[in-house]
Amino acid sequence: PDETTPGSQQDSSSFDRRSLLLAGAASLTAGFAVKEDNFPFQNRAPATLTTMEPSVEAGVIIAPTTSTVSSVQEALAMIESMGDKRFLHAVVASNYQFLYEESKTTKTPATSEMDVEGIFSQKVPSDSTSGKRSVVLTATGNLASSKAFSLWPLETALCNSAATKGCDNGIHYAWPELGGPIRPVTDEATQSMIVDGIDCGKMSLEDALEGEMQVLVQAPSYLMVPKYMESYLRKGLQGAFLI
Repeated sequence: PDETTPGSQQDSSSFDRRSLLLAGAASLTAGFAVKEDNFPFQNRAPATLTTMEPSVEAGVIIAPTTSTVSSVQEALAMIESMGDKRFLHAVVASNYQFLYEESKTTKTPATSEMDVEGIFSQKVPSDSTSGKRSVVLTATGNLASSKAFSLWPLETALCNSAATKGCDNGIHYAWPELGGPIRPVTDEATQSMIVDGIDCGKMSLEDALEGEMQVLVQAPSYLMVPKYMESYLRKGLQGAFLI
C-alpha cells in the first residue's frame, strides 16, 4: 500500500508498532524473572511441547514426540527462541490475543471432517512424506473453550538457526474469510478461506486473532500452555515486546 495516500498514517503507525516486536526479545528471560514458588502450579497439568511430524537432524530420523514444560519461564524462553515470528507479530499487534487449541473439544468437527488439503494446497503444497498434512484446530475470541490451552507454533531447530535464515519454516495458517467455525466437508455451503493472509495485510493473522473464528495451524512443532499460566505468560510477553 502507498504510505503517502490519505489514511496511510494509521497503516504506517500500525507497521511501526509491529516493527518494534523483536526490539525487546533479548530481555524475555532476563527481564521477566519468574518466582515459581509463588505460583500455585503444583499438581496441575504442565505446558506441553509436541512435534507434529518426523524430522531429520544430523542424518538421524526423529519420531514425533510430546514432552512437558513445567514453568512459565521455560515456556517464555522457548517462545522467544523458536516461536514463529509472524505469529508473534500478530499477537503483539492484536494487543496480545491468543490462539486456543480446540482439537480435543466435542463441540466442533474434527480436522478429519474438514477438507484440510483442499484448504491449504493451492497456496501451500504439502511436503509430507506420508501425504497427509499435519494440522491443529484452534479458535479465537468467544469460539475458544474457556479451558483450552493457548497454542504457540514453533520453528524447528534447523530452520531457526542463523545459517538457514529466510528458509520456509513450514508454519501456515488458514481461517474463514467471514469468521466463525470452519465447515466440515459434508456441509454443502461454500466457504471462502484465507491462507496466511492476502493483499499486503488486508486480511491478516492479526485480524483472525482479533475476531471470533476457527484457525487451522500447520506447524512442525508447537507449545500448548494451560490457562492457569496464561496471565504470567502474557505479562512476560508484554514486558519483553514493548509497544
